[in-house]
Amino acid sequence: METTGVVGVGSMGSVFVERFVAAGLPTLAYDPSPEAMEHAQKLGAETRASIAEIASECDFVDVMVRNDAQMLDAVLGEGGILPNLAAGKALILHSTVHPNTTRTIAQAARAKGVDLVDACIGGQPPTLRAGRASVIVGGDPEVVERLRPHLALLGTVYHMGPISAGNAGKMLHNLVGAIHRYAISEALQIGIPAGVQPAAMLTMLQHDRPVWEHPEDSFDYGPGLFFNRNLIEQVLPPMERLLNEQGSDVPITRLLIDLAKDAKAAGRAI
Repeated sequence: METTGVVGVGSMGSVFVERFVAAGLPTLAYDPSPEAMEHAQKLGAETRASIAEIASECDFVDVMVRNDAQMLDAVLGEGGILPNLAAGKALILHSTVHPNTTRTIAQAARAKGVDLVDACIGGQPPTLRAGRASVIVGGDPEVVERLRPHLALLGTVYHMGPISAGNAGKMLHNLVGAIHRYAISEALQIGIPAGVQPAAMLTMLQHDRPVWEHPEDSFDYGPGLFFNRNLIEQVLPPMERLLNEQGSDVPITRLLIDLAKDAKAAGRAI
């Protein structure tokens, strides 16, 4: 049976481990955090002391790190994945990074004879754990089909186009979600003074148009509610960079980015 390695076993990567182990796959894990490594062991994975060991022992390597710099270092750096991954193996990039980062890695993967897809995850850890995540994929159609059974262990696979189209598709997924959530925040600011119960509103919206995953959660329903730090620090920067490169005329998206920056500056990011 093919062995899977997960590089980056934080809140999302640890759920990868859960699902791969539950599917009966031999699963190895690496993370620089000792606590994350201990948690991965409790979930049923074996751990390794380096990324190089993961790459040298695995048939599939799934990477879930925080940003472009970490992705480039984990994959291309000294002791990284590609220098230690044999031809014919598969590398799957799950992080929301700039498409150029994935294209840079793709050049190196082709030279090595390694199959590569970018397969970003749409959904939070509870959604992923329940098997309801969107797996937003970019890559060569033949490679995507070869890897589809593996990708499907994480959720529903959507092939968006060539390599790096998964990154772009995930940005759009996040963009639409952020606009929906900010609209809900503003609706609640209008509704609460009029007597609307926030939990009832969220439950109704979830039933009518599912734009909010966990209506039972409790929040401070103030302005900027949905600008969490992950969105501000990881999701919107590559989106803004892409917009500036394209020169896109998208005023609502640019307003959303400005509002998110204002929320962070005012201490309203959660």
